[in-house]
Amino acid sequence: MEKKKQSKIQIVINIIILLLFLFTIYVLVAGTINIKNNKQFKFFGLGISYVPTESMEPVIHKDDIIVIKDYDYNSIKANDIIVYYNPKYNINVVHRVIEVKDNYLVTKGDNNSSIDDIEVTSELFIGKVVKYGSFLGIGKLIGNNKNLIFGVIIIIFLYFLISELINMISIINQKNKEKIRLQEEELKEKNKQELDEYKQ
Repeated sequence: MEKKKQSKIQIVINIIILLLFLFTIYVLVAGTINIKNNKQFKFFGLGISYVPTESMEPVIHKDDIIVIKDYDYNSIKANDIIVYYNPKYNINVVHRVIEVKDNYLVTKGDNNSSIDDIEVTSELFIGKVVKYGSFLGIGKLIGNNKNLIFGVIIIIFLYFLISELINMISIINQKNKEKIRLQEEELKEKNKQELDEYKQ
């Protein structure tokens, strides 16, 4: 009875680990695909991206990583750093809000001499930047090797997926062998009992 209980607990733990692993891979792959396609990936209202230009220096440097949070558009104030979609160039832009108008935001890069030539409406607004930094040069790595990183993540994903499948098959085989062994022992015990009864 105790063995069965431990076995069920182990199965639940394995399922949770597998789900967490698959979730991590999903976030990594989806995030990388979005970075590759210049789109913003968010999960639970948070997104991570990197900055490919010097337009926000000296505050945010080229190749810095930024954390973007879902935020109420109407709560944005002057001096907030935001991310918005620029349909003219099909890119996401990280710039500072310098003025809040009735129906749009006026933005500008700290390192730029002129304001942005686009009115940032609620439809174009993506989120507010809540953290930024070099984070051990990860942004630079992503910026310089988009295709390479995408390929590496896919290879890592396949490796772990295959490893997990092999591990699961091995566990199933082990359980089947144990089941067969127990059945053989039960059969031997039954035969022994029948033989003992026959002798009597």
